[in-house]
Amino acid sequence: MFKKIFCILAIFFCITAIIHFSIRPIVLSLARSQLKKVFKDSLVSIKRCDIDFFNSLAFYGIELKKDGAYDLKIKEARVYYSLRSLLKREILKVAINDALVDVVIGNKNFQIENAFLKLDKAEKSEGEFYIDKIKYNKIILGQIKSKARIIDNTLLMDSMSIDFIGGRLEGALRVILDKSMQYNFKFKALNLDINTLVNELNLTEKFEMSGNLMGAASLEGKLTGMEYIDGSFFTDRSGGVLIIKDNKFLENVAKRSGQSFEVLVESFKNYHYNIGLMKLYMDKGSLVLDVKLEGEAGKRNLTVAVHDFN
Repeated sequence: MFKKIFCILAIFFCITAIIHFSIRPIVLSLARSQLKKVFKDSLVSIKRCDIDFFNSLAFYGIELKKDGAYDLKIKEARVYYSLRSLLKREILKVAINDALVDVVIGNKNFQIENAFLKLDKAEKSEGEFYIDKIKYNKIILGQIKSKARIIDNTLLMDSMSIDFIGGRLEGALRVILDKSMQYNFKFKALNLDINTLVNELNLTEKFEMSGNLMGAASLEGKLTGMEYIDGSFFTDRSGGVLIIKDNKFLENVAKRSGQSFEVLVESFKNYHYNIGLMKLYMDKGSLVLDVKLEGEAGKRNLTVAVHDFN
């Protein structure tokens, strides 16, 4: 009796092993084919996959690369399902571990390091989202944490927290998962260090500014570019110091305001402010920042525009 049970189990495991190893190349080929449809004209490679017939598919060593555009590397991607969900052609969960993204935008690089994402299809269930670091040109976003869920074709990230220039951004991100990738991001800014931002943007040759910034903003756009920005910010009670070194900028201010260039140079040589208000918005494709400062030496108003922002 024992020998019969042993033989049956041995045959079962042999058949399972044969099916497992024979079906893996087919699954890998199908996965590569699907990725090539999405990432056209790209190099697509997957090193290996593991199959749990009743639970999940795991893919390892995924790389999507297009010269001069992007390089995406994923250490592990796992798809969860059940027999019931397979009959409905549905996926229960998706998990991505240790992803590295390098995207070229114009002449700048956008990099994401150590990304982790786990999504549950169940409407009431919440997944997890984590990124160790994001770099865009000279700007660095620290740890990003959020709850994540998908409802219909929309990715929702609630309770998002982002470490940024000595402070933190808290908000919610909504992305429609189609070709347009339309998004909306609303956030609050808490204790952002202005001096750190100036340093990271390599603007110290043009001006120096100290102080802590708080406020809120809303961003909207698509994969092709940002379409809408509206933000209001203010400095804390300790105020700060503004020193403008860029004479060309001061010359433009003098022309627009009718003030003397020499007076402007002197007034922004070492200006101490107690109250700072900033308005950020888009106007005909340009990013505009209106700054209003007030201190013992009087009020100062500045407008800075970045043309062709997208």
